[in-house]
Formats: sequence, structure tokens, C-alpha cells
Amino acid sequence: MFSWLLPTLDETQCKRYLDELKLDDFSSLFEQKRPKIIINNTNKRILETFQKNRCITKYEADEKDGSYYRAYGRKIILVVLKKMWFFCK
Repeated sequence: MFSWLLPTLDETQCKRYLDELKLDDFSSLFEQKRPKIIINNTNKRILETFQKNRCITKYEADEKDGSYYRAYGRKIILVVLKKMWFFCK
């Protein structure tokens, strides 16, 4: 049911639901991690929604274990953020 609700959620709501549902692999995507996620239709729908909403850069079948997806969270460029903080002081 969550996968059908997902397109209507903003990022904060999405994170809250992921935490409540104990979907830690999906939650870790928001921390720029690359979890292995079991390949099934529900997980594919979630990953497609995340990719469409730019929460992840991509997902693909894991090279070492074809029964899992490997998903890639967005990267945050910390150097730019640090420079912005420095100039705002």
C-alpha cells in the first residue's frame, strides 16, 4: 500500500513512513548509501518513484547477486555547503 501512496508524499513524509514501516534499506538512500534491495514489483515501483522524484540517481540489478537491486542515493556536495556557510558568517 505504501508504494501506491508514495507519489503523493513529500520527502519529509516519505522519510517518516519509511522509518515507521522499518524500511531501513530505503531510508538509507536518503543518507547517500547504496543498499541491496530484493527484486520484486513493489520494490521496483518504490525505486521508480524515488528516481522520478530525484531521491535516487539510479537503481540496477546487483552485479554480484541478480536477485537484488543496487540503488544509489543522491550525493550532497559538502564542500559547496561548507563554503556557503563560511560566506554567510
